[in-house]
Amino acid sequence: MWVMALNPHHAQAMARIECHYFIQKAFIAENLIIQQANKLVDIPCIRVHGRYDMACPINQAFALHKAMPHAELIVCPQNGHSAFEAEITSALIHATRLFGHQAWS
Repeated sequence: MWVMALNPHHAQAMARIECHYFIQKAFIAENLIIQQANKLVDIPCIRVHGRYDMACPINQAFALHKAMPHAELIVCPQNGHSAFEAEITSALIHATRLFGHQAWS
């Protein structure tokens, strides 16, 4: 997030986009993903979530994990929402490598 603080135009653009999505409730019905999680059972999935994510609270990650027990959930205990935070970046790279190895195996 520190990158946005350096560029006020970028920060304003991101804020406007995020507000648009929040106002529209992300353009999906409430709990739709959890209700239809069974449709994803054959799709390999790794979710990476920051413990201190204020945009997507951790309880949502645990609720989705309960609905998708086949999927791996990686919780980054020191991070929030940004993919640029160290633990989240490392976890995303790890997940990407795992999928890369699966695709080429």
